[in-house]
Amino acid sequence: MSEPLHGFPSFTSTLPGRRLWRGAATLLLDTRRMLRRHRERCRLTEMDARLLRDIGMDRQAAQWEAQKWWWQV
Repeated sequence: MSEPLHGFPSFTSTLPGRRLWRGAATLLLDTRRMLRRHRERCRLTEMDARLLRDIGMDRQAAQWEAQKWWWQV
């Protein structure tokens, strides 16, 4: 432990609660990203044929992509 400053020891390590907050924040951000991707994949099925053709897909491929299990919430 380092030398006390004005009678209080200085702590050089981080508190365990801080690590928990970081974990919770990471989980929240990951959940938000997952929901955003889910919405984006669902929007594929709402696009008209011209827009799908612009990105190199057809209606059947867009529906197949949106229904993959890892995009489901």
